[in-house]
Amino acid sequence: MYNCTTMLENHSPAIEEFATQLDQLSGLLTIAGYRIHPYRDPELPYFSELNSAQKKEISRSLKAYCTALEEFLAGDDDSNPTRLLWRFLIALGIVPQEDFFDIVRGETHVQIYSYDQFQIFRSLAFFDHCTFSIEEIVCRPWWQSWKRSRTDLHVISEISRQSIVNSQAQTLRLEMPFTNVQEIGMDSDCSAQYRIKSATPLTRGGHLHATMLVEQWRH
Repeated sequence: MYNCTTMLENHSPAIEEFATQLDQLSGLLTIAGYRIHPYRDPELPYFSELNSAQKKEISRSLKAYCTALEEFLAGDDDSNPTRLLWRFLIALGIVPQEDFFDIVRGETHVQIYSYDQFQIFRSLAFFDHCTFSIEEIVCRPWWQSWKRSRTDLHVISEISRQSIVNSQAQTLRLEMPFTNVQEIGMDSDCSAQYRIKSATPLTRGGHLHATMLVEQWRH
């Protein structure tokens, strides 16, 4: 596992700061029982390719996730995954729908994707199904991470479009069948089956900020 102290001195402060965040999250995940590399290349190629606005928003989301996870692990009850999600929303200033707790109660697989389609939140159970580094998880849009069927790509794209068009929409309850997904660009043959159970738009400051997906995964 790389450490940001091994980076070249001519790296930008933004890269060094983000590498520190990645190392912090990797350490927290180790405490939670997951060994996830912060990044594979100290040059942080995926982060470096982002524009300045994307870098700023992804860094902000990662900081909120680290804060939420640290508080979650320090709590008396770290067996309730909803607590991690709730702490993240508070840290990022996101306003959930009124039926938030009805949607996520008892769910173990929740992901949140930003307006730009980057994953900004994932339940800890997500790490049971992938071998990505943290940089790859947070700095690649979803369609660059998992190989999916054309039908699945179309459905998810439509969900994203509907969220953007109508941020005031209520939770969309779905009855999607399980579909196969496989990691893209990894040496492993890691694959799984998953389905989306619901999609909920999330707002911040009265504007659409992200979409929350409740999912079910299996191998």
